[in-house]
This record gives sequence, C-alpha cells and structure tokens, in this order.
Amino acid sequence: MSKANIEQDADFRDFIADLFAMSAGMQSLRRAIGRRIGLGGTELGVLLSVGRLAPQGAVNVRQVADHLHVAATHITTEVNTLVAKGLLEKQASEQDCRAVELSVSRAGTELLASVGPNLQMINEALFDNPSPDAIAEQRRFFKRLLAGLPEALARLPAPRKS
Repeated sequence: MSKANIEQDADFRDFIADLFAMSAGMQSLRRAIGRRIGLGGTELGVLLSVGRLAPQGAVNVRQVADHLHVAATHITTEVNTLVAKGLLEKQASEQDCRAVELSVSRAGTELLASVGPNLQMINEALFDNPSPDAIAEQRRFFKRLLAGLPEALARLPAPRKS
C-alpha cells in the first residue's frame, strides 16, 4: 500500500470514528434533554416526530418508525408510554380499523412548546445556522449512509465459533 493510500485510509478511519462519536453524542444529548422534561431520549424522539409529522396528515406508528429509522414494535412501546403520560393521543384510523392514528395531546403540545426555545439554542450551538443548501447536502449524505446499512450488514463475516 502506498503512503498516500495509507494516509487516506487513516483519514477515512478517523472520519468513521468522528461519525460514531457524533452519533453517540447526539443520542446522549437527546437523553439529557428528555431527562430535563421527565422523558427518556426515545420518548422525546417519538414525541418530536409525531409533532413534526402531524402537519402532513394522520400519523401512524409505521411513519414514526420510518422517520426515526427504528423498528415499529419499539415505537409502539414508546407510544403507549407517552399515551399513559398524557402526551400523545391514539384514535382508531378512519381508513383502517386495525390501525391507530397518533396526535400530540394538549399537555404534549405544552411540553414541546416549553422545550422549543432550548432546542433552538442547542441547535444554534451545534450547527451555527447552516444554509438550506448545506442542510440538504448533509441530509443526502446521511440518507446514502442509511441506505447502505443493509448491504454493509450483509457483508459482515459469519460469527466466530468459540
């Protein structure tokens, strides 16, 4: 391997390490924000997701799961917790009696409104007011990474036998 390839490989490995550190840091930040308002990090993520998706129409568990890139069964558990806390509401779907539609309750709306200014300050500290084009570019980058995850997982070698 040439010196240039070794340096590029080292730079790429550092880039991957930075991605993992950023991801872990963002998860920790979401958990810390959630704790400040009496929620777990995932509960906060689900509540924010339902609030984000609701203006586009009825929201269901699958949409929230897709938005957060997690399993729908995991979202169902978190939704039930948020319903019990009075922050989300579930109602039967008019289109499919087996499905439920989710909405943020009045208490959930008030909670989100109370944390909104803090989230804005946190985002300003993290992102320093990026342009819409810069955000779009980063979203494309992360969508490419997310799309490649199944193939990356498929390329893993079989587990070693002990």
